[in-house]
Amino acid sequence: SGGLSDEHYYLYYPYQTDMTDKTATLTGNAPTDAEFFAPLIASWQPQEDQSTYAAYTISDLMTAEGSATTGEDNTLHLSFTMNHRMALAVIEMPNTVKYKFTDERIPDYDV
Repeated sequence: SGGLSDEHYYLYYPYQTDMTDKTATLTGNAPTDAEFFAPLIASWQPQEDQSTYAAYTISDLMTAEGSATTGEDNTLHLSFTMNHRMALAVIEMPNTVKYKFTDERIPDYDV
């Protein structure tokens, strides 16, 4: 017996080959995804250099708790909404003139 109410589904991204000690111990109550993945979230280390799309995406830890429904032909449908666990900070620096040339034919070089 049991049924869907006894089942709990969780997702995380990006994939880790070793999840040893990165999830909470279940105590009978259904934890939220943040509670279930608390050890993973607390130990997460984003890439120091995130200047490429690949480095950025593997730094963007996301978790989800799923909900299940039974469909036609006794199929199981799972639905997840991923939650970002890292904050995004964008820092814009003003342009600073690095090189100023006295020869007017050479334009100034801004960095």
